[in-house]
Amino acid sequence: MTLVLNAGIGGLFVIMTSDFRRTLAERHIDYEKLSISNYETAEKTKSTDGKPKVYRLTDKVMAATGGIESPGKYVLDQLKKRVKTHHDLTDCKAILELVLFKCRAENKIFHVNEAVSLLMSGFYNDGSIGYAGFISGEEVDVFEQKAAADEYLYNMITPDKKYLENIPELFTIPEIFDEEKSFLNNVHPSELSNKILKMMTEHLKKIHSYIAGQHTVDVSPGMSVHLIAFNKGRYDYDHVSYNLIEPYKQLESMKQKVR
Repeated sequence: MTLVLNAGIGGLFVIMTSDFRRTLAERHIDYEKLSISNYETAEKTKSTDGKPKVYRLTDKVMAATGGIESPGKYVLDQLKKRVKTHHDLTDCKAILELVLFKCRAENKIFHVNEAVSLLMSGFYNDGSIGYAGFISGEEVDVFEQKAAADEYLYNMITPDKKYLENIPELFTIPEIFDEEKSFLNNVHPSELSNKILKMMTEHLKKIHSYIAGQHTVDVSPGMSVHLIAFNKGRYDYDHVSYNLIEPYKQLESMKQKVR
């Protein structure tokens, strides 16, 4: 299983994070009903921690996959073969549509509901940010969401649907976006982007740690954070890893946001 978090501010930066966990589980795929289910037994489920699941596709775009690893990796490999370093999110979305069409013609797994997913996040050529991707199913379109300058954008790939139902609550950061509570009112404009980035990263660490604590088999406490930031006409990329076993063990605020 996979946990991927995505957040960003239009015109400034995008962040994608992932865990490191690879879960080997026996699955039953019903191609008539286009459904998938796991055999949830300790003997048939094994977990190992490996490489991060976020990849830099181009100078402006990152991507991550969820669900069954092998078809997800195949889609990603096909994307990597076709994209160019200068491509923006519009270009990558168009290429993904072609790749997905090919994959669905070749492999029935891409018709199975929620068996495979992919999320891309990054910049458009005009400096705005967005995300695009797909979730496998009987009928599939590549979705897309764009954020204007200074707009907050977020999404996730999660091991449990209940988190998707609580996305706005999970990603709300009052210290940044509540005008009355925000300490950023007193921050110099030159320092604003770095302050927001730091606070947003800390918030994503809290979300990751909470979900990892609820899904100890499927999600690793280790977290990989990847960043693309627009800085004086160029797109800077950076990444760092954290081990979140202890820092956010008791997160009552997160528990209240997930019902």
